[in-house]
Amino acid sequence: MGRVPALYKWPNVGLVAVLLLVTAPGILAASSLGGTHTATTSPWTKAQQVLASALNVSTAAAVHGWVQKAGPVDLQLWHGSFAQERNAQFNRWLKASRFSAEAHQRRRSLATKVGVQPLPEPPPVIFPKCHVFVSHRYKFIYVRHPKTASISILKYFTECNPTDRPRLTPGPACMSQLPADLPAAEVARLFRDYFVFTVVRNPLQRALSSYKFLVGRMVGSGGAACRAGMSWDAYCADPLSLGAICHTTPACCAFPSGFFWHHTLDQARCMVTAAAAPGGREGEGGAEVGWAVDYIARVEHLEEDLEEVFAEIDRRRPPHLPPVTGWRLGWENATPRYCGGVAALPGQDGRPVAAQRGEVWVGMKQLVYQALQPAQRYCRAERYYTGPHAKCMRTLGHYYALDLSLLYGAGRESADVAQAGKVPP
Repeated sequence: MGRVPALYKWPNVGLVAVLLLVTAPGILAASSLGGTHTATTSPWTKAQQVLASALNVSTAAAVHGWVQKAGPVDLQLWHGSFAQERNAQFNRWLKASRFSAEAHQRRRSLATKVGVQPLPEPPPVIFPKCHVFVSHRYKFIYVRHPKTASISILKYFTECNPTDRPRLTPGPACMSQLPADLPAAEVARLFRDYFVFTVVRNPLQRALSSYKFLVGRMVGSGGAACRAGMSWDAYCADPLSLGAICHTTPACCAFPSGFFWHHTLDQARCMVTAAAAPGGREGEGGAEVGWAVDYIARVEHLEEDLEEVFAEIDRRRPPHLPPVTGWRLGWENATPRYCGGVAALPGQDGRPVAAQRGEVWVGMKQLVYQALQPAQRYCRAERYYTGPHAKCMRTLGHYYALDLSLLYGAGRESADVAQAGKVPP
């Protein structure tokens, strides 16, 4: 796909407020890189088409390749000067929406209403932060999202100062995270002068991958309480639920709750920058939200897209450095394919899986534990979104509305249907 228009315009809102608008009923939300529009077909019909398209394993993001970079990733979403504010905002939201007495009462009340399905709300802020990596030698920046082949890419370029996986020796194009205390002017300069890329994934496929990955980080020896809420239906109804289990019962998990919560967040907010018009983030002239990257690669076409990424890095590299093209790209932390590409034997498709040996690195130490496995294992991804799991299309479409809006142009229609919370007639 060639170079596309870059600016997403959401009048009179900042980037964080957009998340609220896109899930509110009756409010016009951004739907494509061309601006906004009013629905001309049945909201459910349009949303069903978009979500069904996004679910297709072969359907990657409609927006990809070269885009027009507008500036850096919003400092409020990753910079150290905003870390305390981010954490406080997330914890306030978490307590109010999940762990307070009022939150429990709301969930009980919704559960008693016939025909209305409670819908999962994403956090109002990225927690703990967007991950931004840089290679100063090769002059590129990589904006990382969980479950988008990110470990494979980190291993390809390597990390200059690895905090885990001590077997990785830093290579010539090694990356490190942008310093949390880097002055804003220097951040702006780096994003202006360096090549910036990211890798995205179909949000519904990514949700499924995150589920399988996170369940494998739950500890089988933790007892029945750990298994009670680990089904796919429980996860798709509330992607933060596994992290909540880890929060209330730490013995259930090999990682802290924040690790689980971070793996459920959207990709969109870490790909864009809120460039405020005169008057501030929500000034009278409105806020323009543009790309914080030059190039969007797709997991579904990773090798093909990375060829362009590597070619651009090599084009910009100093002549005394070796080219990055031609190095081996391995797949790390890949989601298990339970059937090995063939159909399951009768009676096996959907069978629960017993605990298996798990090995992970926590800092520089290797942790071995009995890892739980998904309660259902289907050979085809579509099985997780159809039949008895059909509601997952609606709930996760609501939770990842911002990704669908930015990458597929599904903003208003999917949000309207999700807000209704009802199966169409």
